[in-house]
Amino acid sequence: MTQFVNLLILLAVAVTGVAASLVLPGLLGVPLWLVALLALAALVGTLAALAGWSLARIEQRLSRLEASVAQVTARTDVLRQDLQTLEAETGAADSRSSEMIQEMRVLQTLLGQLVTRSGEKRGKVPARAAPASTEAGQEESLDLDFIIRNAVSENRIDLYLQPTVSLPARRAAHYECFSRVRDPEGRVLYPNEYLPLAESSGLMGTLDNLLLFRCIQLVRKLGHRRPNVRFFCNIAESSVMDDEFFPQFLDYMRGNRELADRLVFEFSQRDFREMSRDTLRDLGALGKEGFRFAIDQVDDIELDAAALAAEHVNYVKIDADLLLRDGGPSPRDLREALEKHEVALIATKVEAEGQVLDLLDHDIKLAQGYLFGEPRLSRDSPGAGQEMHRAS
Repeated sequence: MTQFVNLLILLAVAVTGVAASLVLPGLLGVPLWLVALLALAALVGTLAALAGWSLARIEQRLSRLEASVAQVTARTDVLRQDLQTLEAETGAADSRSSEMIQEMRVLQTLLGQLVTRSGEKRGKVPARAAPASTEAGQEESLDLDFIIRNAVSENRIDLYLQPTVSLPARRAAHYECFSRVRDPEGRVLYPNEYLPLAESSGLMGTLDNLLLFRCIQLVRKLGHRRPNVRFFCNIAESSVMDDEFFPQFLDYMRGNRELADRLVFEFSQRDFREMSRDTLRDLGALGKEGFRFAIDQVDDIELDAAALAAEHVNYVKIDADLLLRDGGPSPRDLREALEKHEVALIATKVEAEGQVLDLLDHDIKLAQGYLFGEPRLSRDSPGAGQEMHRAS
């Protein structure tokens, strides 16, 4: 439309110039060349004016186009950021879903073991009448067996934490994890009540493994808070020897390396000493992924610090009475030998202030015991907030 108007204007100017060239010389006596020159000047001026006007309109349109492009670019950036955020959230959700599926598979294995082993135990009970005392003992075992299985299925295995403190400040540095079982009435069963049955029926490893996954859930909920705090979880010999569970455990840990800075897997000195080369190789693979191990229930303090460090052992727990006994190696010398290989010494079962003074004399830096705090229910456990007591 604009081009058509411009063409009409030019045509009108040209027609006017031609008409002036024909009429004005006769009417005014003006030379023809002067009239032609004036007409040409008018035409050129008109062309210049139209070109300037068109250029201004073009610049306005370009400016509006640039503004539109800027708006589209800004909107595109916002959409790109939203898409990246959505992809990150989807990836995190997929990753967490994968983790949950893995955890559920392992827990399903544990539950299957629990039911199978409990069934095997029940199958061992003779059908024929037995002496009253034997029948009573069997009935009590079966009741306890039912309580344990029911506690697993009804989510009544609680996580208890006992602090490992730094000396002399006595601030909690790490935590050891313990399990407690509750019966349907909420009464807490302590280890001395159910351990004999758990050990004899093969349930001990299963309970330890459930405790481990309780601890993993706690670590995930803790997130990035208190990054230097580690949680010690006992791995029973029966778990290590379990051909069904242990490979799943290793695969799960290798797939969750972020747990390496939080979890310390604890073995008794006897179990660690008797491990096969294959098991040590498997644990060594975990060690190379960043996971660390601890040795507890030490009965022989003649330790090879270099050998322990080579097996990725970072902590050794020794009862205070054994550590401080007369005639044994100097606690200071033992601590220094271990520290040369980046193995920390933890004095355990500390129950008296006199023991603390002796430990400080030898510059022992980590300790654990009822003097600093007994195992307490984790706030994230299913039983937290419920009224729990032991039956009289």
